[in-house]
Amino acid sequence: MASQWHPTAAQRAWLDELREQRATARRKGEEEAQRLVEVGAKAPSGPEHAWLRGLVSGLRGQLAEERLVRVLNEMPGRPPWLVEARRAPEDMDALGVDLIVVTDRGEVPLQVKSCQAGVETWRRGYRELVDLVGVVVAPIEMPDAEAFAAGMAELERMREVALAPVD
Repeated sequence: MASQWHPTAAQRAWLDELREQRATARRKGEEEAQRLVEVGAKAPSGPEHAWLRGLVSGLRGQLAEERLVRVLNEMPGRPPWLVEARRAPEDMDALGVDLIVVTDRGEVPLQVKSCQAGVETWRRGYRELVDLVGVVVAPIEMPDAEAFAAGMAELERMREVALAPVD
Protein backbone atom coordinates (compact mmCIF):
# COMPACT_ATOMS: atom_id res chain seq x y z
CA MET A 1 0.00 0.00 0.00
CA ALA A 2 1.39 3.38 -1.01
CA SER A 3 1.76 5.95 1.69
CA GLN A 4 0.14 9.34 1.27
CA TRP A 5 2.23 12.44 0.98
CA HIS A 6 1.59 15.06 3.64
CA PRO A 7 3.23 18.32 2.57
CA THR A 8 4.82 20.52 5.16
CA ALA A 9 3.56 24.06 5.67
CA ALA A 10 6.42 25.36 3.51
CA GLN A 11 5.62 22.88 0.74
CA ARG A 12 1.91 23.80 0.89
CA ALA A 13 2.82 27.48 0.63
CA TRP A 14 5.07 26.75 -2.36
CA LEU A 15 2.32 24.69 -4.05
CA ASP A 16 -0.25 27.43 -3.42
CA GLU A 17 2.13 30.02 -4.91
CA LEU A 18 2.74 27.81 -7.95
CA ARG A 19 -1.03 27.37 -8.46
CA GLU A 20 -1.53 31.13 -8.23
CA GLN A 21 1.28 31.79 -10.74
CA ARG A 22 -0.28 29.34 -13.20
CA ALA A 23 -3.75 30.82 -12.70
CA THR A 24 -2.36 34.34 -13.22
CA ALA A 25 -0.53 33.26 -16.38
CA ARG A 26 -3.70 31.61 -17.70
CA ARG A 27 -5.75 34.76 -16.97
CA LYS A 28 -3.13 36.95 -18.66
CA GLY A 29 -3.11 34.63 -21.68
CA GLU A 30 -6.89 34.74 -21.91
CA GLU A 31 -6.85 38.55 -21.57
CA GLU A 32 -4.20 38.84 -24.30
CA ALA A 33 -6.18 36.52 -26.58
CA GLN A 34 -9.33 38.60 -25.98
CA ARG A 35 -7.41 41.80 -26.78
CA LEU A 36 -6.06 40.31 -30.01
CA VAL A 37 -9.55 39.23 -31.06
CA GLU A 38 -11.01 42.65 -30.27
CA VAL A 39 -8.45 44.50 -32.38
CA GLY A 40 -8.58 41.92 -35.16
CA ALA A 41 -4.91 41.02 -34.73
CA LYS A 42 -3.39 37.59 -35.11
CA ALA A 43 -1.32 35.94 -32.43
CA PRO A 44 2.45 36.02 -32.98
CA SER A 45 3.94 33.21 -35.03
CA GLY A 46 6.42 30.67 -33.76
CA PRO A 47 6.05 27.51 -31.72
CA GLU A 48 6.34 29.40 -28.43
CA HIS A 49 3.07 31.21 -29.20
CA ALA A 50 1.02 28.17 -30.26
CA TRP A 51 -0.98 28.29 -27.02
CA LEU A 52 -1.93 31.94 -27.67
CA ARG A 53 -2.95 31.19 -31.26
CA GLY A 54 -5.15 28.40 -29.91
CA LEU A 55 -6.83 30.77 -27.45
CA VAL A 56 -7.37 33.41 -30.13
CA SER A 57 -8.78 30.85 -32.55
CA GLY A 58 -11.12 29.46 -29.90
CA LEU A 59 -12.38 32.92 -28.93
CA ARG A 60 -12.94 33.88 -32.56
CA GLY A 61 -14.89 30.67 -33.08
CA GLN A 62 -17.07 31.27 -30.03
CA LEU A 63 -17.78 34.84 -31.11
CA ALA A 64 -18.66 33.71 -34.65
CA GLU A 65 -21.04 31.05 -33.31
CA GLU A 66 -22.72 33.46 -30.86
CA ARG A 67 -23.12 36.09 -33.57
CA LEU A 68 -24.67 33.62 -36.04
CA VAL A 69 -27.16 32.46 -33.40
CA ARG A 70 -28.04 36.11 -32.71
CA VAL A 71 -28.52 37.13 -36.34
CA LEU A 72 -30.50 34.00 -37.23
CA ASN A 73 -32.84 34.69 -34.29
CA GLU A 74 -33.10 38.49 -34.58
CA MET A 75 -32.52 39.72 -38.15
CA PRO A 76 -35.49 41.12 -40.05
CA GLY A 77 -36.48 39.03 -43.05
CA ARG A 78 -36.29 35.79 -41.14
CA PRO A 79 -38.49 33.19 -42.86
CA PRO A 80 -41.44 31.73 -40.93
CA TRP A 81 -39.99 28.21 -41.21
CA LEU A 82 -36.98 29.20 -39.07
CA VAL A 83 -38.16 28.53 -35.52
CA GLU A 84 -34.97 28.99 -33.46
CA ALA A 85 -31.17 28.87 -33.59
CA ARG A 86 -29.12 27.87 -30.54
CA ARG A 87 -25.63 26.67 -29.62
CA ALA A 88 -25.23 22.90 -29.70
CA PRO A 89 -24.71 21.13 -26.38
CA GLU A 90 -21.12 20.28 -25.43
CA ASP A 91 -21.42 16.61 -26.40
CA MET A 92 -22.54 17.55 -29.92
CA ASP A 93 -19.91 20.30 -30.15
CA ALA A 94 -17.26 17.68 -29.42
CA LEU A 95 -18.63 15.70 -32.38
CA GLY A 96 -18.33 18.61 -34.84
CA VAL A 97 -21.66 20.45 -34.49
CA ASP A 98 -21.68 24.11 -33.34
CA LEU A 99 -25.33 25.13 -33.74
CA ILE A 100 -28.74 23.53 -33.90
CA VAL A 101 -31.35 25.35 -35.97
CA VAL A 102 -34.94 24.30 -35.47
CA THR A 103 -37.08 24.56 -38.61
CA ASP A 104 -40.59 23.57 -39.53
CA ARG A 105 -39.19 20.30 -40.91
CA GLY A 106 -36.86 19.42 -38.04
CA GLU A 107 -33.45 20.34 -36.68
CA VAL A 108 -30.50 21.32 -38.87
CA PRO A 109 -27.01 20.94 -37.35
CA LEU A 110 -24.50 23.59 -38.43
CA GLN A 111 -20.76 24.06 -38.18
CA VAL A 112 -19.51 27.68 -38.20
CA LYS A 113 -16.10 28.46 -39.71
CA SER A 114 -14.12 31.66 -40.18
CA CYS A 115 -12.58 30.75 -43.54
CA GLN A 116 -12.71 28.22 -46.36
CA ALA A 117 -9.48 26.59 -45.15
CA GLY A 118 -11.26 25.87 -41.86
CA VAL A 119 -14.10 24.26 -43.79
CA GLU A 120 -11.70 21.97 -45.63
CA THR A 121 -9.94 21.00 -42.40
CA TRP A 122 -13.30 20.26 -40.75
CA ARG A 123 -14.44 18.18 -43.74
CA ARG A 124 -11.25 16.07 -43.57
CA GLY A 125 -11.66 15.53 -39.84
CA TYR A 126 -15.39 14.81 -39.88
CA ARG A 127 -15.90 12.96 -43.17
CA GLU A 128 -18.88 11.05 -41.78
CA LEU A 129 -20.72 14.34 -41.07
CA VAL A 130 -20.15 16.14 -44.38
CA ASP A 131 -23.58 15.22 -45.78
CA LEU A 132 -25.38 15.62 -42.44
CA VAL A 133 -24.09 18.95 -41.10
CA GLY A 134 -24.31 22.29 -42.89
CA VAL A 135 -21.21 24.49 -42.87
CA VAL A 136 -21.41 28.29 -42.75
CA VAL A 137 -18.39 30.51 -43.39
CA ALA A 138 -19.03 33.61 -41.26
CA PRO A 139 -15.89 35.23 -39.84
CA ILE A 140 -16.42 37.75 -37.06
CA GLU A 141 -15.28 40.56 -39.38
CA MET A 142 -18.21 39.85 -41.73
CA PRO A 143 -21.14 42.27 -41.36
CA ASP A 144 -24.22 40.83 -39.65
CA ALA A 145 -26.32 41.04 -42.83
CA GLU A 146 -23.75 38.96 -44.75
CA ALA A 147 -23.50 36.41 -41.93
CA PHE A 148 -27.30 36.14 -41.93
CA ALA A 149 -27.33 35.64 -45.71
CA ALA A 150 -24.60 32.97 -45.50
CA GLY A 151 -26.44 31.18 -42.71
CA MET A 152 -29.77 31.33 -44.54
CA ALA A 153 -28.26 30.03 -47.79
CA GLU A 154 -26.84 26.98 -46.01
CA LEU A 155 -30.02 26.44 -44.01
CA GLU A 156 -32.14 26.52 -47.15
CA ARG A 157 -29.80 24.04 -48.82
CA MET A 158 -29.80 21.70 -45.81
CA ARG A 159 -33.56 22.04 -45.40
CA GLU A 160 -34.07 20.86 -48.98
CA VAL A 161 -31.39 18.14 -48.92
CA ALA A 162 -31.46 16.71 -45.39
CA LEU A 163 -35.02 17.55 -44.38
CA ALA A 164 -36.86 17.05 -47.66
CA PRO A 165 -40.51 16.19 -47.04
CA VAL A 166 -41.35 12.51 -47.42
CA ASP A 167 -44.02 11.78 -50.05
